[in-house]
Amino acid sequence: MEIDSLVKSLSYPSLLALSSSPELVDDVLRYATTHAKTREAYWHHKTLTPVDVGKGGMRTTPAQGAA
Repeated sequence: MEIDSLVKSLSYPSLLALSSSPELVDDVLRYATTHAKTREAYWHHKTLTPVDVGKGGMRTTPAQGAA
């Protein structure tokens, strides 16, 4: 792939679908608690809260996601 083509492809916008809810927070915490018994990565975590992501998702580009 040519570098010009690669750089151009990183600027194409797309819609990132997002989902957030109290149920998702509960599911994530339950998963982390279960796996913390055998995996150190789950021992510490930030407080999780659902967020309002609006309708339709979020517009972004691969280049924005890498920043």
